[in-house]
Amino acid sequence: MSQGKIIGKDGMSDDSQNQNNVDTTSSLNKDGGTRNPFLSSWSSSLPTNATSLVAMSPRSEQINLIRPVPAQAQAPVSVSVTTIIPNSDNFNSSGVIDSGCWPKILDDDAAIENEILRPLPTDHDDILAKVKGTGKIAVRSVTWNQQAQALPPVEELTSYLFPREYFHIVAVGTQECENSITKSIINPYKEKWERICGEALGVDYILVRGHSLQASHLALFVHKAIVNLVSNVQSHAVATGICDTLGNKGGIGISVVIGKTSYCFLTAHLAAHQNQLVRRTNEFSKISREISRALGKINVYKDGTNHTKESIESIHDDEVEGGCFEDNCIVLGNGKQKSSPCIKTMNSCFCPTCPNSLRRSCCCSNVQGEKYNPLPHAFDHVIWAGDLNFRINGTREVVDSLLFHHRHDVLIAYDQMNMLLQFETAFAGFEEGPITFRPTYKFDKGTDTYDTSPKRRIPAWTDRILYKSSPRIELLSYCSSTGVRTSDHRPVYASFQTSIEIDSNCLDGTINRRLLRSESKSEVCVIS
Repeated sequence: MSQGKIIGKDGMSDDSQNQNNVDTTSSLNKDGGTRNPFLSSWSSSLPTNATSLVAMSPRSEQINLIRPVPAQAQAPVSVSVTTIIPNSDNFNSSGVIDSGCWPKILDDDAAIENEILRPLPTDHDDILAKVKGTGKIAVRSVTWNQQAQALPPVEELTSYLFPREYFHIVAVGTQECENSITKSIINPYKEKWERICGEALGVDYILVRGHSLQASHLALFVHKAIVNLVSNVQSHAVATGICDTLGNKGGIGISVVIGKTSYCFLTAHLAAHQNQLVRRTNEFSKISREISRALGKINVYKDGTNHTKESIESIHDDEVEGGCFEDNCIVLGNGKQKSSPCIKTMNSCFCPTCPNSLRRSCCCSNVQGEKYNPLPHAFDHVIWAGDLNFRINGTREVVDSLLFHHRHDVLIAYDQMNMLLQFETAFAGFEEGPITFRPTYKFDKGTDTYDTSPKRRIPAWTDRILYKSSPRIELLSYCSSTGVRTSDHRPVYASFQTSIEIDSNCLDGTINRRLLRSESKSEVCVIS
């Protein structure tokens, strides 16, 4: 097999015509919510205990990918790549790796064909009436590393990323947007991209908040028909780059309340390179803590009450300093007690065994407390889309061979993000839809060919969309867009149906004029 172009049209190898004969999707809504009948037939074939999988590389090397998975894993799984005696189960009688079947693509076309993604009513009053009657909001999330390349035509964006009149909310996260990371130090503004997104979505959508952190950007658009339901729009950026201050890497969050239901949309550009898994995990944790502290409410208390951010901040700083939480009261540093578990939100982290604590030094001294993710507890819905930069553990030769032979099962088993979602506490409370699309990085410009430069980067699913596990959210589609080829990354999108509670005060017909003006903020560095 040649080591040049192995991926043909639409990111598939030339002999991949058989890849669409398997119906695949993961079991969604782990917390017991209604499962999407179109997606529920997919079952994972990932190994559940110590596994040894072997691939034959184009150089005829015998390379084994070891993925030790203890039966009751309590810590992150370490993964290594080594050369050992091949496992015969993965080879045919000729000593060549067996070919597999690539799963069906869970794109918009499939969702529309199966009638789980439906267009909105044409009239604004009908749209609002349907939301009021059903309590359902359709959400689109997009992430795309643009590599600071020229933007595609508006019509192309509409066709591949922003189908009009299907969604009430559209969140667009971009990295290396408009300008390179270096140029964005001088010019971090993304007005051009915001304008193009608005044109692609059409006149029925308004930009309620845009926020850029150096070369990263997050924009939130809302359909005008539901603007009366929108309140409390806020945004915050967290830098994780040079000295944890520069925004060459970092994350952005935008929070919004729809009716009485809180949403948090995030984008991030995490540390690059194959060997930076620990740093990426730490960055994910830091962004989660600081976005929760800046934008979130805490609603996990032993007494079952739901405290807003304002009630949390009602305690004086000098009262909380040096204090500790015990049961349903707070033992303050001055010896006083408060019966209501309100907390200071500075230097926040979350300890799973002490749910009233958001302090960096938790009274429980739980070793996992620093990494436990507070975001799922701070918002009703959380959708995180970004260039998270997690890689596939393996060599370029092995990954090329597995792609050529459609060994989706093996590639997923050695995907770093997949392992972290199963075993790393920093990702507790999050899940991801089934990955049915080809790796989204790294392509030669304008082609479907993976990197042929001297660096020969290993193909990987660097661009991902995670969401809070909840019976109140349903995944409708999750795919990459192979038609947008201006960058070395492929954009990734996900569509959701989310449940909200309606506040009758929002339905009195009064237009929220403030939201009809777009608000944008730009930063280069953040000192936290």
